[in-house]
Amino acid sequence: MSESKPLPAAEPTALPSSTDLLAALAGNVPRHHQHARLLYAVFLLANLDAWLNTDGVVSRDGVDGSVIIGELGIRSFEDSAREKLSRVIAEETRDYPDAADHVVLMVRSYQNSGVPGAARLYDKTTNNALF
Repeated sequence: MSESKPLPAAEPTALPSSTDLLAALAGNVPRHHQHARLLYAVFLLANLDAWLNTDGVVSRDGVDGSVIIGELGIRSFEDSAREKLSRVIAEETRDYPDAADHVVLMVRSYQNSGVPGAARLYDKTTNNALF
């Protein structure tokens, strides 16, 4: 009878797994993951509306932040953030044709799915998951 040899360890993947990407949508990104930069960009892009709310600030006169930004001629922060995060995704997947497009499509599908955003899934002040 021949002795069985252990299988060689799998080589690390050049891109994160689909499981890692799906987990990142909801904010589950291990801080020291080899693809943390890409996964954080996916997380922030998927939850852009939750964390980038220019109307979260209002002047004493009752003028919303987005109105003030527009009156100052500042380009939309949402578009700027979306473009920057999309660039990070493209940089992190540059060796794989079409990978960035597929990741962005996955993010859009998540945003349109009706799944609550990550900000509503976790309450940092109480350290509790919200359902």
